[in-house]
Amino acid sequence: LQLTDGEPQLSDVLTVDATPDPREDGAPLLSGGGDVIGVVVDAGGVAPGVVAIAGSDAGALLQNVSGNGAAGQATFGANSQLLDPATAVAAGLPAGALIRSVAAGGPAATAGLQPGDVVTAVDGTAIDASHPFEPVALGLTPDQQVTVTFWRAGATQAVTLVVGSTVPAGQ
Repeated sequence: LQLTDGEPQLSDVLTVDATPDPREDGAPLLSGGGDVIGVVVDAGGVAPGVVAIAGSDAGALLQNVSGNGAAGQATFGANSQLLDPATAVAAGLPAGALIRSVAAGGPAATAGLQPGDVVTAVDGTAIDASHPFEPVALGLTPDQQVTVTFWRAGATQAVTLVVGSTVPAGQ
């Protein structure tokens, strides 16, 4: 299943005849017997009904993003807070992710991002509730190079950032 907005392609998915609710992204999909058979994902209206990743693939994905893979979890090395459009307007800022802190020597710091910057897009994908400023949520992997568009002091700028990796404890 090819998703919109540049999100990664999903395989081994199933659709269920139900009304999708974006707030249920990540919820378990249960069989009639109460067994977990999948994990609900937001397919952005690409498929009718509710789309779910099969349980076995969800387990593998969870293991990969939780840091049990050899490469660790993808990171921007920044903490941010999502600014919804209403909050952004009230604060005189653009909608996106307000950078609250950057890790010294991390990918965001190396790219020149600073606390107070508002990230508005990553590789052309607008940062919003459906696409937070988180590498895993954006389908990015460690060592991937992306263009980050941000606002600072009234001006829009763009920088190249190389996605970093956390190293799981004990590896």
